[in-house]
Amino acid sequence: MLSNQYQISAGDMAANLQKLPIDGNNNNNNNGNNMPTKQPTQPPPNRLAIGWLDLTFYGRSLLSMCRQPKTILNEISGTIDFGTLVALMGPSGAGKSTLLKCINGRTKSGVGKSSTIYLSSSRPIRSCFIVQDVTEHLLMGLTTMQSLVYSSKLKNVDQEGSGGGGRVDHRLNARRMLADLMIGDTADTYVQNCSGGEQKRLAIALELMAINKPNLMCIDEPTSGLDSNAAEIVVQVLKNVSRKHNMAIVTSIHQPNSDVLMLFDQLYVLGKGGLCVYEGPPNQLRDHLSRSEFECTEHQVPIELLLKIASKPDHNLQRLANQTVKSRQSLRNKCLIEGQLAPNGIEPKTPGFNISQTWYLFQRTAAYSFKSQWKAMVGQFVCIVGLSYILTTIYNKNIGQPDGCFALIDNDLSANDGNSSGVTTTVGCDKTVEVLKVEYLLSQNLRFTFFAGLMIQFLLTVGTTLIFATEVKIFINEHKNGWYSTGSYYWAKSIVELPLNLIIALFYVIILYRLSNQIDEQNRFVGYLIVITAGALCSQGLGFTIGIVANTNDKLAIVLSVGTYLTYIMLCGFFAPIDELPESIRWITHGSYVKQTFEMQLFLIYGFDRCPQGLESSILYQNNLRESDKFWRNALILAIHTVSFRLTALLALLSKANTFSLTGFRRSTSSSRTTRTDKLFSETPVQEINNYM
Repeated sequence: MLSNQYQISAGDMAANLQKLPIDGNNNNNNNGNNMPTKQPTQPPPNRLAIGWLDLTFYGRSLLSMCRQPKTILNEISGTIDFGTLVALMGPSGAGKSTLLKCINGRTKSGVGKSSTIYLSSSRPIRSCFIVQDVTEHLLMGLTTMQSLVYSSKLKNVDQEGSGGGGRVDHRLNARRMLADLMIGDTADTYVQNCSGGEQKRLAIALELMAINKPNLMCIDEPTSGLDSNAAEIVVQVLKNVSRKHNMAIVTSIHQPNSDVLMLFDQLYVLGKGGLCVYEGPPNQLRDHLSRSEFECTEHQVPIELLLKIASKPDHNLQRLANQTVKSRQSLRNKCLIEGQLAPNGIEPKTPGFNISQTWYLFQRTAAYSFKSQWKAMVGQFVCIVGLSYILTTIYNKNIGQPDGCFALIDNDLSANDGNSSGVTTTVGCDKTVEVLKVEYLLSQNLRFTFFAGLMIQFLLTVGTTLIFATEVKIFINEHKNGWYSTGSYYWAKSIVELPLNLIIALFYVIILYRLSNQIDEQNRFVGYLIVITAGALCSQGLGFTIGIVANTNDKLAIVLSVGTYLTYIMLCGFFAPIDELPESIRWITHGSYVKQTFEMQLFLIYGFDRCPQGLESSILYQNNLRESDKFWRNALILAIHTVSFRLTALLALLSKANTFSLTGFRRSTSSSRTTRTDKLFSETPVQEINNYM
């Protein structure tokens, strides 16, 4: 039970307040003026940080919406105090991660109606969450010092300038944090070269770089994948941090050894069915088992026996849960006296768009991309440029020379020449070898032009999807922990990617256009480059969107990117003429940016008065592109596509950053069993205290 040992009288509270340091360095700093520094005084240690009463969570997947929801957490109660390190334990499937997310406020959809959350009444809660896979927090390619410096810059924007107390020394801030977390010797080591334990501590350090540090830290499995020695170091570091910064730290942990277990101040153990089977200090486990009428011999480890019982949903588990319920009354008292009711739990607080943060993100993204992803970028560049060269060698090098101009004749002359089909044609039915050769080159250039646009767009769509999908996970964790806004990240990322796309498009077009001997006019070449670049930007925007939507599943990301782009290809008019499509779906083809880029490429090669007056381009005629107005219409639609893809990706990122859980729902009907916490919503705080004192 957490509450008994933390009851503080009013006199003790006043005495503790007088003993607290005035500044953040545990000394009195008068600044030479015999005046105390204006620093917020810290509340007494071991005051309530967060408490939950009768917390219930229901889970339901989208495939079983008509079934009875599964109860993951079953009316459990507990508290976490400032300055304590709490271990959240239990067998697999007991709801540890769910409870951790409920405490942090990351999971709200699915919380039962009778659940109540209390937050500290002495100071606002600033929380952060660290997931089990720390690679979702770390940027490979940066050193630990660089990672911490960028974190300090992003987290302390409000502290700089006239309103924030002066400029922050980010490198000094980083060095202090490296020392606090015992990873000072890794300052110049790249993140990917750090050991597993060092990476775990680095992920923790990144969240502690703010001057106003979080006071509630939730960590999912900080010792997973570590040996016993590395695990003990991580837990010891967490305990030091909780003491030094008077911070509440709660971690889910899987069956630690005795030395690691005794480092925790409190244990909160869940059993199958989402029941709480123990809450209290680790050295009182044996007494708890004894009170629950379970024999624990000297040769047995109490926590192992407790977890063994908790893993089987039977009457023994219920006995442990019933014993724990007896402490619920004191938990209520603690919540009502030291906390305040928070109907929505911890509300996420994310900063708005900030130019300084955008600049820092641009610097970090550029450094990370060129140091960590340079192999992927070089590979993408070599692949695209190499394929452009291969494409020019496959086709005849003179495919760009014929202009395809011919003279139209009226139907009367066609009839006189024996053609009664009504199709315009040249006079005479006989074709010379030279004419057949020209028609062959024109046909080849048509295919060449189509595949020229297709290759760069397809590779950018798939490549961007896979690369960006991994980065989105880091963004989501940093954004939900309040580092920066979605807009700051997205525009910084887009600006970093733009030069690389321009370079790829430039080399790609130079090789394609020159080696295929297309018409040598500067305006046409520049226009061709612009069209290819616009198509590439559309593909990148499409890749961004798919990477955001399917960031948790690489296979799904590949299927979506390939399938979506193939759909655009089928609607571009190359395989099936648009005029032959049914009227009901013909308008859909305007949504294919592949169609716009293909038709504009044909215009730039064969249109704009390339044929003398009185002659028509056979390529443009066959593709129904005789009117030059269609070029500018396509240009407008392509520009709209370029912008809309970017905005769609931004909206998808905003939705992803503020998404709700699809595996749960908020219970709208009251429970059939009335609990005393149902009354808490209608009673005043004074009435509540009087009822439970």
